[in-house]
Amino acid sequence: MKYTMLAIALLGIFGVVIAKQTYAAPMSMPFGGKVIMNTIPGIICVPPGMGPVVTSQNVGGLATAALVGGNSNYSTGVRAGGIVMGLYSTIPFYTTDPTKVTRPGGYILGRHLMVPDFATCRVGQYPFPIMKTTTYGVSR
Repeated sequence: MKYTMLAIALLGIFGVVIAKQTYAAPMSMPFGGKVIMNTIPGIICVPPGMGPVVTSQNVGGLATAALVGGNSNYSTGVRAGGIVMGLYSTIPFYTTDPTKVTRPGGYILGRHLMVPDFATCRVGQYPFPIMKTTTYGVSR
């Protein structure tokens, strides 16, 4: 129980720090992988751009969440942290340069903003989280 509370407290502090730092200067993280899907049916995103783009990195995040969360050899805090980070890694990307088109089976490599964007894409009237890319390249 105490490890669960510690994990929740650390994630809360981490979220506040990220939000305050991205307000001043957006922080970005590297991403990359094989493109599995360049759009998801039913999700509408505001142009310009393409997305949400699902990569092998997103699928790996889902596998991490499942493996760490289901492993009883880890403490509760480690499992909770692994699930949260794995689910964070499953958030798809939104490519912001309409001249660089992603194709399923191709590769993408670049940087994305750390804080998920809830204003760009929607499922009906509900927001859909994406990671906006800042710089990236695609294979041809």
